Amino acid sequence: MKHALLYISVFVQWTWGQSYSWPCQPFDQAHWVNGTFCECRSGASGDVDHFHDGLDIDLPAGNAVYSVIDGAVYSIGTADDYGINSWVRVGRYAYVHVIPNPILSVGMQVTAHQTILGWTNSWNHIHFKDGYPGSEINPIRQEGGITPLNDPYDPWVNDIRFYIDGTQTEFANRRVYGRVDIVSRAMDHTDNGPIGWDNGIYQIGYEILDSAGTTIQPLRTPFLFDQIPSQSYVHNVYAPGSNTSTYRYIVTNHLYGNNYLDVTTWPTGEYTARVITADPYFNLDTLDQTFTVTESDTTAPQPPRWISALSVDNGFQLRWNRNAEPDLAGYRLYFSYDLDDWYLYSDENDLTPGTHQLTIESFAENITIYFRLTAVDAAPFPNESRPSEVFPFRKNVQNQILIYDLQRPNHILDSPGQVANLIPGWNYGVQTLRDTIPDSLNTTSIQLIIVLAGNESERNLPSGLVPLITSIPTWIQGNRALDILISDTTFLSLQMDWNLFPGPLSDDSWTVAGETNTLFQNFQSSLNETDTLRTFADSSGGLVLRDQSGRGLGVWQDSLLVIDFSLNMLSPAGRTGCVTRVIATFLPTVSTSADHALPEQFSLAIYPNPFNPNGTLSINTNHEPATLSVFNLLGQVVLQTDINPGTNNHRIQFPSHTLSQLSSGVYFVKLTSVVDPEHSLTKKMVYLK
Repeated sequence: MKHALLYISVFVQWTWGQSYSWPCQPFDQAHWVNGTFCECRSGASGDVDHFHDGLDIDLPAGNAVYSVIDGAVYSIGTADDYGINSWVRVGRYAYVHVIPNPILSVGMQVTAHQTILGWTNSWNHIHFKDGYPGSEINPIRQEGGITPLNDPYDPWVNDIRFYIDGTQTEFANRRVYGRVDIVSRAMDHTDNGPIGWDNGIYQIGYEILDSAGTTIQPLRTPFLFDQIPSQSYVHNVYAPGSNTSTYRYIVTNHLYGNNYLDVTTWPTGEYTARVITADPYFNLDTLDQTFTVTESDTTAPQPPRWISALSVDNGFQLRWNRNAEPDLAGYRLYFSYDLDDWYLYSDENDLTPGTHQLTIESFAENITIYFRLTAVDAAPFPNESRPSEVFPFRKNVQNQILIYDLQRPNHILDSPGQVANLIPGWNYGVQTLRDTIPDSLNTTSIQLIIVLAGNESERNLPSGLVPLITSIPTWIQGNRALDILISDTTFLSLQMDWNLFPGPLSDDSWTVAGETNTLFQNFQSSLNETDTLRTFADSSGGLVLRDQSGRGLGVWQDSLLVIDFSLNMLSPAGRTGCVTRVIATFLPTVSTSADHALPEQFSLAIYPNPFNPNGTLSINTNHEPATLSVFNLLGQVVLQTDINPGTNNHRIQFPSHTLSQLSSGVYFVKLTSVVDPEHSLTKKMVYLK
């Protein structure tokens, strides 16, 4: 579609109608154009530094350059003084990147297409300027200028994008509001030369149509390059991301300053932005891009709610409840190996609103990975929810701990991830579950169930958990957890030998200490936030923990342990000590013999860390054979080697072919005893290329 408006008064301004032939042989034939007038050019201030003030004519080094007019030499810039930018000027025409003819002098008369002004240098083109410095005009024009020039090719509008006015912040999903910058990448196809397909455009503009196709914003053509603008205007024309060969035009601006499309008062709904570009020969291109005017939205979705992180075949499956927000765009899944450094695993492009599970296959054993999930909406600038609580997973086929989270989202005291991080050693896998017990749960390898009760004394455990509690050792912990013994009918059905009488809620600062001849003998820790705890006055048996006033805080019988506080209420040392005692009591220990190295006899050091191609790993195995494995963040083995017995301070250099395939990031180095594979050490390593 031809847009006549684009050409109204385009050429009326020309006061120079002079035409001239090409400044190189053959003079009467068109040459390739490597660069057009007013393209963006990089320079001292960055990629967007100045306008190109001439026409680049392709001409290999050493070819003769001629004047296009009869006239006097106005100025000469020698290579000694100006290097690659040496020039000769005759009248208002300048020829740059030319080694001047040594016979020339200022004031000397030259003849058009006869006198050799000089020869092209190693930049292989003539930068031809029509006009005195600061007043250059476009050498390519309909009436006058360089001739002959046959340009049958249309320019090309590559894309249309939408940003907050005056910023590099792009509206997501083309949903806009307020003041909007429309940015379009465009280029001109001048000829079939090596660079002629990627030149800057002559003029560009835009118009806006409503959903019915009616023009509501008439055509504006802010940029039409007949004469060189002030170089200070270059940032009004070219958006960040532009450079010497890439041209991104801010079509909503003025040439001389900032402007924008203001949709603040527009009815919400769908519109179309049409960008139109043209060359001086009436070749043009248009591109339409729909966009949606919407209201500002700064309300984030609710955090997603986990369901499970359970073993599936050789890997594991994550499941969560779908969010209910109508503008939900999807989810972002983050993972960590230390609860400190988090990495994005997958985003809303893959985890769409209808997604509620993700299976990760072929995951290495005995490496704990922690997950948290956020929800993202489809606002013009997507709002990301607060992270969910942390769900852990550690693969182990034979021995597993099941963490069952009973807590409501707003009542979480100990996240499953925090608890898993306190479990010592690498000899047990960890699975995490909430709300229901799926029929697919494989319980044959579960050695311990940890129930996080939080403040949920008014909630009952799911009935599916009761058969597991009767057959698998179980530890229930959380504020008011002992209340469950009184109110939860599932516990009453267990017929435990407890005679507990509820005491008052504690509201003082106090400590907790273990009973003699129990797993908590000699255990003691300070407590905080005690006003939510329910204490118990006495018992006919089973108490294992009391507060400073002698009131009961924990009971144990057979394979069931119930503790009436959350771990994060203990001191840091108390948390570690509490979990270590429970794990040592309920889980089977690894058998060893006198000639087997104990795990703590291994040492694993990495020098340097961050690791680089010249780094080495230093290992001390105490004369035991061992296997060294290096895993990436997905648990995949990227290097494995044997450590021979009798080798102290073993040093390993990564093979060059292995390093070449590794990307910078976090890796895990695991040392495993060959004599007893249950004994291992793992350390984190950062690799930098």
